[in-house]
Amino acid sequence: MAKLKRLRKIVEDNNSQTSENDATHFSRFNSLQAASKPTSSHMESSQSEFHKLNLKVSFCFLMEFLEGIPILGNIEKWEKENGRESGRVEFFALTHKRKDGRYDESSQEVLLIEKEAKTENEAFTEVIGKDRYGRIKGYGIGVTPTQLFGVQAQIKNMENGGVDPLEDMRKLQAQIQDMQSNYDSKLLEMQQNYEQKLQGMQKNYESQLEDMKQLLVQIASKLQ
Repeated sequence: MAKLKRLRKIVEDNNSQTSENDATHFSRFNSLQAASKPTSSHMESSQSEFHKLNLKVSFCFLMEFLEGIPILGNIEKWEKENGRESGRVEFFALTHKRKDGRYDESSQEVLLIEKEAKTENEAFTEVIGKDRYGRIKGYGIGVTPTQLFGVQAQIKNMENGGVDPLEDMRKLQAQIQDMQSNYDSKLLEMQQNYEQKLQGMQKNYESQLEDMKQLLVQIASKLQ
């Protein structure tokens, strides 16, 4: 939770700045880590954790701006009371809590099923639906499973049925085939229309040419 607070201060201080300051933010975050010299694997883990928390904080600030609800405060309070970071379902519930303290219908259903599900991802998926390949629901646009959970967690989620890339690939192939069929159909229609117009122009030209020939014959007969 302390890391979340530090990130909150970073985002508040730099909310109007561009991504050019990301390196500075990460440097400040690393200075708060263990005093010992980190290994490359430790640096990779720290960067992944920083990115994950920064995504959460950015999403919370967006929701606070749109809804006027102190979401970050609610999350910090929850994590302090429970002594751990919020999970996916818990994060979803906290970010969908109304000003009067009640949850919307979707959040209530998630929390209800979460009590009976084996994992929080099963509960979330049962109500909200499976994540599309390379996307993750509940965290806004642009957030990917690898960014949030890491590569290994994403692979495990696929193995547990959270995401079926083969099914998404089949759907994508079907969409491509539909688009190709639609394109071929429109192209054929355009060709037919063009041929009809060309035939009409040719008939009109032949008719005009025949009229000119008859006119020349009439003129020649008068000159004799």
